[in-house]
Parts: sequence; C-alpha cells; structure tokens
Amino acid sequence: MGDRVFIARQDTLEAVQRNTDGEILPALWIAEYKLHGENSYVFRDADVLARMYRSTAAVNDPQINGEALEFVLTHPGAASLSDWLARFSDARAAGQDLFTGLETAAELAENRAAMTALGESGTAMNAVCAVEMALEKAMKSTHYEKTMREKGMPIAKIALALAKRAEFSTISTLGEMVENSAAMTAVAASATAMTAVAASATAMTAVAA
Repeated sequence: MGDRVFIARQDTLEAVQRNTDGEILPALWIAEYKLHGENSYVFRDADVLARMYRSTAAVNDPQINGEALEFVLTHPGAASLSDWLARFSDARAAGQDLFTGLETAAELAENRAAMTALGESGTAMNAVCAVEMALEKAMKSTHYEKTMREKGMPIAKIALALAKRAEFSTISTLGEMVENSAAMTAVAASATAMTAVAASATAMTAVAA
C-alpha cells in the first residue's frame, strides 16, 4: 500500500495552522475524525486512533478530549495518564511534573495539587465531566470540596454533566448556567445534579440569586 494522500478542506488546513505543538498529523487526524466519525480511517486504524487520543491536540480539543481521557483510563498499557494530563495547555503553569506518578483515576483524585489544577482548568474539567468514571472519582475525592465543589466553574460543569446536558463543555460559570433556562430545567429535573448543587454553598447562592 502506498503512502496515504491527504485531501484537506480549508477548515482542516486552518486547524493545522492553529496547532502550535508541532503535531501536524494529530491535527489532521482530529479533523478527519470529526468529519467522518466511525467511518474515518482514523477510527478504523487502532494505532492511529490511539496516537490521536494521546496527542496534545486531542487533550486540548473540547470535542474529543473526553473520549481521549476515557481511552487513556481504560488502556493503561497503551497510554500514560500522567503524560496525558501534563499536556493541558491551561494547566501547564502548575508545572509539567505535577501529575508525575498518577496513572489511575483514583490516584489522581487523591492528589490535592492535581485536583486543584484540574479544577482550575476548563479544558480539563470538560474531559473529566465527559467520563463517568473520572467524574465519580473526582466527586468522591477527599479534596473535592476545596478544589471543585465550592468553585464556580467546576461545579457548574459538574452539575450540567450530571444532568446529562452537553452545555457543560461550553458553560464556564454558574452565572451562565443559571441564565440558561434549558440547562437549569435539566438540572432541576435531575436528582443527582440537584444533590451536587445542594451540597455546594457556592452553587446554591448562584441559584438563589
């Protein structure tokens, strides 16, 4: 079989140009995967799919980083969770070695520095909220109250994720959640989401305002 030929659309080329991590192929794979989904050659080639999920581009793409995190958590021999977590662009200020040695969701949840970094990163919270196992571990963490429960951005995303609303990936504050009538209706109708909201003084203050 000869080398693959990429026929790139304009938006694909723009995605590549925006990529500043030197990961041109992952940017192309992501564009192809978004366009064709399970019918894409990316999905059908297990090696390419794994490489895409492990890439910096996938870590920081809000549309697929949940899938990528789930892959990393469920394929420990094929991917390193600590390496994957260190690639979040808006969590790098905390230091690349922050997640060293954290290779399971449970280990991540019990590390206060790591939980703090995740709770301050909208991109990271999108990934965590998209993966049931990761969200469950985070909420059961002894550090949950200080790092996520009483902070506006993470608790808003958590409540929306528990209510099965896709808006968790776009809403970044409790104010935005409260102003979104469809989102609030879903949260109010979800016992799980309301339990999370009721347990957060920060969230209850925003809802009652």
